[in-house]
Amino acid sequence: MKRMDSIEYYLEQCRHRIEVRLQWADSKHWRHQEFLLLSDKIYEKTGVALSVNTLKRLWGKVAYSHHPNTTTLNTLANFLDFENWVEFIAYLQGKEEALLGTPTSPALIDQLGRIQKQGRRFIESIFALAILGLLYIVAQGMLQVTTQPGQEAMEKVKFSSEKVVRGVPNTVLFSYDLKGIQGDHFYIQQTWDARRKFEIDPQKKEVASTYYYPGYWRAKILADTTILKEHDLVVESDGWLLTMDGKDQPRYFLDDEWQTGNGLSIQKEVYNQAILGKEELPWFTLHYIDDFENLEMDNLELELELQNDYRSGLAPCQHVRIVVLGSENFFSIPLSQPGCSGDLRLRLADITREGHESNLTAFGRDLNLPQRLKVKVQDRKVSLYLNGELIEEDKYNSSAGTFHGLRIKFKGHGRIHSVKVKRSMDQNDALVLWPLVSQ
Repeated sequence: MKRMDSIEYYLEQCRHRIEVRLQWADSKHWRHQEFLLLSDKIYEKTGVALSVNTLKRLWGKVAYSHHPNTTTLNTLANFLDFENWVEFIAYLQGKEEALLGTPTSPALIDQLGRIQKQGRRFIESIFALAILGLLYIVAQGMLQVTTQPGQEAMEKVKFSSEKVVRGVPNTVLFSYDLKGIQGDHFYIQQTWDARRKFEIDPQKKEVASTYYYPGYWRAKILADTTILKEHDLVVESDGWLLTMDGKDQPRYFLDDEWQTGNGLSIQKEVYNQAILGKEELPWFTLHYIDDFENLEMDNLELELELQNDYRSGLAPCQHVRIVVLGSENFFSIPLSQPGCSGDLRLRLADITREGHESNLTAFGRDLNLPQRLKVKVQDRKVSLYLNGELIEEDKYNSSAGTFHGLRIKFKGHGRIHSVKVKRSMDQNDALVLWPLVSQ
């Protein structure tokens, strides 16, 4: 048994809490894809890229004799909603003291005090601990598959969806028939994110859910943790959609708040009003999601020109992220000011490059000036050009599926000057997404 004043003990507690939050299968069954997805989720929430290899070492999939470094520990704590690793330790020690009736050893706090100043201690009552313990037991129970439905019964399950409108927000009506399926709990999972699910009554036939973001989703219906059926669901943006991202719902920018004279963006006074009182700049995102026909991610050519001319102490790196969405995978291409390239992460389907492990300095540019990016994919070989210069070439393994659109994300008041897409090697005219014909 690991001592409560050892870093191994607290790493075990950290891993366990992450697994409970994810609600995935037992981590002993995790493969490369699960660690890749976890790395993405940590990056999305904390802004720090932990490599797949680092996560595999933490979960004991790769042998490693040293303790994680300061950045890794703090990032794991951030993912669990703590300010830093020491605050996470203090929280757990507060629980242990309440349970044992005696203070724990100060050795670990003394060891980790060099990481950052000690965070505030969480002091909980025995009653609160009992409630947390009960919630933990319930969560653990939900992770267990109590009854595995038979294959014949699963084949009879019906599951479909119908959108109420085009665009967002959009209510989706899910129809289902679970006759013959046994289970303790039944869910519809709205997206790839296992946390985005809600419980349903197996005796009913229909339920509604609202989508606030456009995107390509794979909706699933589950009995406990067993996926019974799944199908594709495209929630279109209905042309360009401009948002300021929020945790659950975005702030939509209406047409009369747009600025289109020098590229597509929003009026600066509107942007400045939207960020008032925010300690950290949210992502300003331009979405174009649709059910494109005959465009495959594995043979695609995309060209766009953009810039992030927002100068602020809240966004010194002026980060930009171009996300190209496919039915089976996606590309995420980062840009920043040159001095910030070490924090970048490039993803091309099943290939990931971390700026602190790979040389991504070519993705650092003066974003106050327009930058021309070209993404050329031919038979899964990706070539990236920036201002006519080849900056990256990679070939991914598994098909990324069909093309479903773009999310262009800015830390700051960014703009796009042009966007067009076509099939690689196609001599026909490209599909121009911006500027519009009417512009």
